[in-house]
Amino acid sequence: MHIMVFEESACSHLHDNDMLARLFPSSLGKEASEWFYSLEDQSITNYSQLKREFVSQYQHNMKRRPTIVDLAKMKQ
Repeated sequence: MHIMVFEESACSHLHDNDMLARLFPSSLGKEASEWFYSLEDQSITNYSQLKREFVSQYQHNMKRRPTIVDLAKMKQ
């Protein structure tokens, strides 16, 4: 969700990956900024890689549809 909102706000730069990579850190909150600035220097080379790393780091926060197992475990 964060990436979608960021890309919508940076729509004039969607075809400029270098600019997106430079702008992205300014869109982050405190915890995500700490994660970003803890990355090794030069470890991210483009916006696509930055996006993958961000999703990998925070995918546990993404909402997902319940599975049949989740539904079976529910109690009323």
